[in-house]
Amino acid sequence: MHKLKTIVLFILLINSICYSQINKTKQVSFNLSGKVTQTSAYCGGAAPSEEMMAEYAKAKPYAGKTFYIRKGNVNSLKKKVILSFKADENGKFSFQLPPGIYSIIQEVQVNKLNVNKYNTKGSLHADVECLKKWWLKPYYILY
Repeated sequence: MHKLKTIVLFILLINSICYSQINKTKQVSFNLSGKVTQTSAYCGGAAPSEEMMAEYAKAKPYAGKTFYIRKGNVNSLKKKVILSFKADENGKFSFQLPPGIYSIIQEVQVNKLNVNKYNTKGSLHADVECLKKWWLKPYYILY
């Protein structure tokens, strides 16, 4: 009877150890879904009408837009892209991630910032410091 109790306890102990190891390696993920929209802004030139300004301010689906995800709350080339997702024709998306803090970035933020892209014939059309701040800032941060 004593041997039987020892064997049962041994089996329970092994079962408990195996169960805890399985749970440690099992990654919990969350389903995330939503809708990406965009608005436009007046950026100089002839002043638009009030109707045009109202139209600019309306949120529209960001259809077909591909986004990328890096860990952390700042865009950095030191962190690899771990996932990408594409919004459908209505701007809707869905993906899974384990718990954590993530940055959603745009395609132009995946690679090193190329300031020359905003420069034509020796004339810079954007403030370099402003561009650098924009590049570091994610489109959205997931907590």
